[in-house]
Order: sequence, then structure tokens, then C-alpha cells
Amino acid sequence: MAPCALTHQVCIPSAGGDLQGDLALPQSASALVLFAHGSGSGRRSPRNRAVGAADVDVLELNAWAAAHLHASHDLLVVPGAGHLFAEPGALEAVAQASCRWFSHQLGCR
Repeated sequence: MAPCALTHQVCIPSAGGDLQGDLALPQSASALVLFAHGSGSGRRSPRNRAVGAADVDVLELNAWAAAHLHASHDLLVVPGAGHLFAEPGALEAVAQASCRWFSHQLGCR
């Protein structure tokens, strides 16, 4: 990992309360991805960009959120996966899809 030019704790005020976060930007960064969540899982969780098809409640929440986004996004539904993606290959599918999405969005090859 490249050394960080900037590492800072941030606080973003909102109507529902302040949003705490960490900002670490490597010197060689060509983009900045901001991610916000509200499902109760931690911001460092590897599963915050996808939902398992067997997790019906979270799937409905994610579909609602995606319908209200005004920026480029994708909702990946992993067939047969539950909330923690513990099924064989489920978390790997999320990681591969995330890599493809970010590579496409950032113009990487």
C-alpha cells in the first residue's frame, strides 16, 4: 500500500446526527470513493456493497436505496447468499464484482 499523503478523522453533520469516518488518501490516488451506509453494519465491513438473495429484508432496503441514488451504482444480488456471505464462494463473488465495478468506473484496465 502506498504511503498516505493525508490521514484524517472526519465528521459530516446530518439531520439524523453526525456521521463519523476515516479519510486516508494515498499520494498516488487518482480518485476518491465516498461510501455511506446505514444498515447497522460497520463501515469497515467487506459486505457493504452487495446483498445476499436469501437476506430478503436487507435486499428490499438496498433496492430502495439504489432507486434513490443519483450517482453511478450497481446492486449485486448474490444468489443463495445470506447476510454474512458465509456460503462457499459468496464473498469471493462480491470481491470480484466490486473489483470489476471500480475498475470500470475509474477507467482502469
